Amino acid sequence: MGTRTNIIVKYGATKTFIYRHWDGYPAVTGFDLIKLYRETNGAGEFVASLLTARRENEDLPQYELTTEVSGDIEFLYVVRFNRQNNNATFKVVEREAATEKDWPMITTTEIDNAKVLDLAGLAFLVNSERAKMNLQSAKSNVETFEKATKPEDVNYDWTYSGYEFVELDKEEA
Repeated sequence: MGTRTNIIVKYGATKTFIYRHWDGYPAVTGFDLIKLYRETNGAGEFVASLLTARRENEDLPQYELTTEVSGDIEFLYVVRFNRQNNNATFKVVEREAATEKDWPMITTTEIDNAKVLDLAGLAFLVNSERAKMNLQSAKSNVETFEKATKPEDVNYDWTYSGYEFVELDKEEA
């Protein structure tokens, strides 16, 4: 099961809806948004980069064009580009549900009320999520090595060294 997400890219009156099935949480999708935002110039290039991104170790698209917000997403990102200077602001909405069967749609009100983040704000959110994931990975690695009695007991394919953090230039901070 994936952590599904939608991304709405806004530029003037234009809205582009994009879907991602796997790893929709900020530590991964938020990181991608920052990376691609930095590598592109404007909404058109940004959307094109999302739609040409490939899944790691697979020749499959990471992101897909869609026509609306999906009903079963856990996260929604809104990237709004400024028409004057191509700078963007970001919103991240996480769906809160009691159970997986009781997932209400993310509402327009929730989107409107979400905090507007600049690049530094999104980077802070991404880095805090990555720090939590690094801690979980470290704990799991420690448990793996504590249970092992010899080197062959460790499956190094399943040990993880950690997620890198977003570093901002002085102009971006």
